[in-house]
Amino acid sequence: MGQDQARSLGIKLKMIGVSFDAIYSSEWCRCIETANLMNLGKVRTFTGLNSFFEDHYDREEILRQLIHKLQGLDKTDLVLMVTHQVVISAITGINVGSGVAVAYSSWSGSAHKISMK
Repeated sequence: MGQDQARSLGIKLKMIGVSFDAIYSSEWCRCIETANLMNLGKVRTFTGLNSFFEDHYDREEILRQLIHKLQGLDKTDLVLMVTHQVVISAITGINVGSGVAVAYSSWSGSAHKISMK
């Protein structure tokens, strides 16, 4: 997501009253920058969101950490996670491109692609 897209999305979410109980980002600088530019609250990095594309990290370990995190969320928590296409696809089965987000329920497993353009 480009810098302007990140800022714009943050503004739109604030305007409609969306607030998050927690915000997590991959440890990669692009994800951290995107999460911070959205200006929606304190961003915490989380290894379980890192990309395993081209074996940068171990796929099974990343997914184990992320699934553990998702299972530990309270049913009422609204959490923003900024991550990579391969991670989103592995968890939700949805392929995304730039400017696209996925709303995902860790309780029901339902996922819906949302265009941010």
